[in-house]
Amino acid sequence: MPQLNQLIKYFLIISIFILTSCGDHSKPIVIDGSGTTPIINLTSGPYAVIVGQEVTIGVETQFGVSEPIYTAIPSPTGIAQVNKLPTGQIVIKGQKAGSTTFTITDQANPTAVPRTIEVTVKDPPKLEVTPDPIDGIIGQSILLEITTLNPENDAKFTLLINDTSVANILDAANNPNLIELLKIGITKVTIEDVNNNLTKEVTITVK
Repeated sequence: MPQLNQLIKYFLIISIFILTSCGDHSKPIVIDGSGTTPIINLTSGPYAVIVGQEVTIGVETQFGVSEPIYTAIPSPTGIAQVNKLPTGQIVIKGQKAGSTTFTITDQANPTAVPRTIEVTVKDPPKLEVTPDPIDGIIGQSILLEITTLNPENDAKFTLLINDTSVANILDAANNPNLIELLKIGITKVTIEDVNNNLTKEVTITVK
């Protein structure tokens, strides 16, 4: 009988230990995110800008512990520069045509991995017309060569002559760039690239 009592005692002790160890596993496990490495996020590229103009890039630090302080350093220099750093933005201004790589860091969250982006700078669109100016004699036909350099959109040209008694486009459907010189005088032709918002005025002199 004493042996039975001893066995019952051991059984109760083991049962209490098992119940205490198991606990309530229905409760969710909370993971502390303080050890997560900060990540610098940027708006997606490509990043391109015209000389003299600006491009704005959105930036944020995910999992940062401090208010971000960004730097953006170009290499090589002289192609584009940071114009300003408002909250949540990096504003880059084009200086000359070419490409440069910016390294972006968050000084307030130094464990954030730096990001690098390539910024392409283009010359502004330009309308070129040959010949310019136009000089000729009565009865002569002048074929204009019209080109848009560095276009942002497909070029579409229109021509408008001020005084069509001096010079005119006689076959606009088939030869829209062919100007016929009709009588002695001076007038102007306005050439416009309507898709790139470019205009150029060329003087026509008929002798």
